[in-house]
Amino acid sequence: MKHFSRNIIFFISIMFLSAAVHAAKEHQYGPIGIFGSHSKTEISVSKVDKGSPSDGKLKKGTKIIGVNNAKFKSDVRKELAIAIDLAESKAGGGKLSLMVKGGKNIVLTLKVLGSYSATSPYKCPKTEAILKQAALVQFKVASPKNKNAKPKKHVLGRMYLELLGKMALGGKEAVKEYANYTWESSSKSHLYCSWKWGYRLLAMGEYYLLTGDKKVLPHIKTYAVALAKGQDAGGIWGHRMATKELNGRIIGYAQINQPSLVCFMAMVMAQKCGIDDPELKKGIERSYKFYSTFTGKGTFPYGVHAPNTREYNNNGMSASAALAMNFIGDKKAASFFSKLSTASHNTLENGHASTYFNPLWTPLGVSLSGPKATIEFFKESRWLYTMYRSWDGKITWDGKYRNNMGNVGAGILMSFCLARRNLYITGKEKDKSLWLSKSAAKKLIALPKIDYKKATADELLALLGHEMPQVRRAASWFLREKKGDLLPYLKKLIKGGTKNQKLGAISYFGYKCPKDIAIANMGLLGQILNNTKEDLAVRATAASCLSNTGEPARKYYADIISFLLEEKPDDFVGAIDQLIGRSLSTLSQTPLKDGLVTDKSRFYKAALKLTDHKRQEARASGLGMLAKIPLEDFHLIADKLIHIMKDKDTTYHSYHNPGNTVVGAITILANLNIKEGMQYALDIHNVPSGKWSFKMNACWRALTLYGANAKPALKKLKAMYKEKKIDTKNMGRAGRKYNVMLKAIENDKSNRKLISFEEAVKAGRK
Repeated sequence: MKHFSRNIIFFISIMFLSAAVHAAKEHQYGPIGIFGSHSKTEISVSKVDKGSPSDGKLKKGTKIIGVNNAKFKSDVRKELAIAIDLAESKAGGGKLSLMVKGGKNIVLTLKVLGSYSATSPYKCPKTEAILKQAALVQFKVASPKNKNAKPKKHVLGRMYLELLGKMALGGKEAVKEYANYTWESSSKSHLYCSWKWGYRLLAMGEYYLLTGDKKVLPHIKTYAVALAKGQDAGGIWGHRMATKELNGRIIGYAQINQPSLVCFMAMVMAQKCGIDDPELKKGIERSYKFYSTFTGKGTFPYGVHAPNTREYNNNGMSASAALAMNFIGDKKAASFFSKLSTASHNTLENGHASTYFNPLWTPLGVSLSGPKATIEFFKESRWLYTMYRSWDGKITWDGKYRNNMGNVGAGILMSFCLARRNLYITGKEKDKSLWLSKSAAKKLIALPKIDYKKATADELLALLGHEMPQVRRAASWFLREKKGDLLPYLKKLIKGGTKNQKLGAISYFGYKCPKDIAIANMGLLGQILNNTKEDLAVRATAASCLSNTGEPARKYYADIISFLLEEKPDDFVGAIDQLIGRSLSTLSQTPLKDGLVTDKSRFYKAALKLTDHKRQEARASGLGMLAKIPLEDFHLIADKLIHIMKDKDTTYHSYHNPGNTVVGAITILANLNIKEGMQYALDIHNVPSGKWSFKMNACWRALTLYGANAKPALKKLKAMYKEKKIDTKNMGRAGRKYNVMLKAIENDKSNRKLISFEEAVKAGRK
């Protein structure tokens, strides 16, 4: 009941983020003072702020169909933002004319703030005017023109965003009031503590480096060391810390990269503050080791998964990684992730569970690529930040939480402060070697605008060697739709191109490649696969493409096994072996049954190498290879199966879904009619880490494998749920899965004879 209750609390707690995504259907429409929803060509007003320019002129239910005598064309928020910026200029005189349904024009009066300069956000009077407003109304910070302004009582909130915003905005002068502040520090793990601790440590580090206030140093050390000790074996965090009670693991969803990158960044900042601790040093090394493997390969997924090559950014993680890598001194990584951020200007409102982190972090990461990149980025994204500005001068997150939650708008405000360079995360420590030229910046900005479908074959071929894997992926995919004899050029790239050209060209023959073309070129891919002098990633990509060819490529199964068995000292997190394991699984789900195993010794050695992998997916691949193992060979893997089913290995980098690994091991027992597998299935519920729904589904899947033999175990399961007060009738989709399991077990008519684990081991040792 303890772990079930904890997970229920967890799900309720994340509702504020999930709700934020759904609430995104209702937007704030910039500084005119309305909220509402919209289609491509119409805004429907749902709320009008009292005292705003729209008060008394618009009302709930009003339909806005255009602006400045022109109907909206296709993107109402962007078109409205452009009109607002024009109205705020001296030429616009503060007048904004809205067309409402019924043919009426309504003129609103906005504050005149001037025009954005060509170098905005640098040397920009309008940006400065916006910041002066925010200083007065958002933070009540006195300005030279308003020396009598009373400071707002400081509220740090759970992530210290207001402190970061104040420092970014006003520098040392803005935080004088904190000289006598009683700082908070806690090393007690609780819900969402990784988010709180990472952001707090970051803010306190910036505060110390800005002010030199030594009173905060003990708190910086407390948080930094607690974060280092709270990592899991992969060097990352979940919502909470890893603990000894959890076998060095993290409760709940397991690893989450968004807060983890901030924790990593904050720990490096603690070192900048002079914190010298062996635990901190080890923690930074673990995080860096993990995150550096994404350099050149893509942006970050939600947790411990392969690099994301579909998007340029995800929850601001490309940008926060750029900053972290810059702090630690890895210029190559900092540049790559900053470039990804620059190319993500059109997805600022995307994000897993929340749209907050992209607009918070992305401009800060872009700034590492220099003023030219930042200027071009803001030309594309400025409209969104106009929508986030409120009529009362505050900078918000699309109008949400304007007066609470530690002022989340303060985070968004930092994007306007890049020219001030008061903080390390807003450009205090310039590295001009990372700065891009105007032409290079424009090329990055243009990447998400490429129309791959309309591009010519020659244009796509030229993109196969692009530094961005997202571009290579798209170019390779759409190249298949082009006419003409492309194969000679592709073969030329594969044989003698750069690493990126080889990766792009080989991918042409991968997933969804026309079968006849893929089969005809298996020999070329096979040569790459077996070339031990070739780059590992290139060989692994060749193996992956071969596996997607299907049965004709099974003749390379033994070659892929040999590749897996090679020592790969540079693949220190096992990313290459993980990809190879996936290729083996794609090529055959039942290699023993399909006659692909010609050397049992090497086959079992390869499978067991995968089952030893720290990543969950790779372990699952190894177990899949062994699913149909004969009883006489069971003793060769018995100890390994127990190790996996007990699921207590503290060195694992992922473990959130036992359905991929524990059930994989239980499947082998079920196929051999080994009865202990059912108890291991029930024991999944008692694993302290991992998502509760994943654990239930895993148990149900495993028990179903035993059919009618699982009826005694089913009785135990029902008693367990009754004791924990789990109502399977009100579990929605999960309840339906539970009922599927019940029917499968209760309706099964088979009568397989069960044997014990010990009997199965002895069967192969006779």
